[in-house]
Amino acid sequence: MHRPVTNPDFERLSKWINRYDGFFTSKHAQWSGYSLQNQVYYVKSGQWERYGSGIFRYKLFPHSAAERPDL
Repeated sequence: MHRPVTNPDFERLSKWINRYDGFFTSKHAQWSGYSLQNQVYYVKSGQWERYGSGIFRYKLFPHSAAERPDL
């Protein structure tokens, strides 16, 4: 079971980001201490990209060849 976190913990979130090639879910963010308000902020600031309902991608994570249409 996941232990609740009260403050955003990027190190904890980065474990999900690295595991899923830059992608993570709203639940992963919540488990890492990011409130729904935090999530909205990071999307609006451009640090996270929204890929669907509750699915995000960390913008600075390198894209794979399969994700890049120019390759």
